[in-house]
Amino acid sequence: MLAKNATILTFTGITPETLEAAVSIRPFAPCGASDAVSRGFVPPIEAQESLVRIVDNVAVIAMREDSKVLPASVVVEETKLRSKKFEEQQGFSVGRKQMREIKELVIIELLAKAFARASITRAWFDFKAGLLVVDSSSATKVDSLIGLLCKSLGGDYELRRWRTNVIPSSQFTNWVQTSEPPHSFSIDDRALLKNHEGGGTIRITNNNINLDDIKELIENGRSCVELAMTYDDKFSFVLTKDLVLKRIGYIGLEDRDPDMDEMSIFDAEIILSANAAREAFSAINSVLGGVVSIEKVEAAR
Repeated sequence: MLAKNATILTFTGITPETLEAAVSIRPFAPCGASDAVSRGFVPPIEAQESLVRIVDNVAVIAMREDSKVLPASVVVEETKLRSKKFEEQQGFSVGRKQMREIKELVIIELLAKAFARASITRAWFDFKAGLLVVDSSSATKVDSLIGLLCKSLGGDYELRRWRTNVIPSSQFTNWVQTSEPPHSFSIDDRALLKNHEGGGTIRITNNNINLDDIKELIENGRSCVELAMTYDDKFSFVLTKDLVLKRIGYIGLEDRDPDMDEMSIFDAEIILSANAAREAFSAINSVLGGVVSIEKVEAAR
């Protein structure tokens, strides 16, 4: 499992034992007939039954989310058809309350027939570094996984969003404008420029970020809110203003040993991913003024 994204949080007060206890409380169960969505923990690798895979002080978990596909247009159309039948039977128009009841009944009946769409979100706890890393750039998926964990974790623990003392976008903008990235970093061929006073965004891909045209956009009031970079010729990524790493690429990977089994490959890739996230966290902190904990994730009890 080579992570392609990394949303990083810091944690204290969570151990392998408390983590295993927490995920065991909320195993995944399929959607019931009237459920629109169902979330729970599943084995991070199909080759094992355990809900936690621990490798070298790194504990991997996985959340499965099944959401039923129920297009709004289908609900609206079916509600209209049924309300029309009621009007014909009653001889007068359907009121707001009755229309709402008809719609609720339609949703319940359609949910029972709807197909569920499944997605898996993996994450790992790095107990050496005190980091929780979610392999997703989607804030919705990250929040769903954290929310599920917080409902199960007991004891005195803290999860904190990763924030730095220096505003990331201000540094991105400066690096692009001066063509001077920090030591051990290089600027790649992708960026997102935003005008905060209106005017939308400009997405730059497969282009030389150091072009004068791009610098002129910055001089005219745009700031860089996403920037593609490579660190120490080891791995590349796109870093967002919210300190989310996207499109992670690993440089110089050796070919897999054809004799390695699925579990061994999974373990090796987890260690590689965890090391990269740990290095990125440390290196980015060093050029953005260090960590400031300003947003605690409260347990939902």
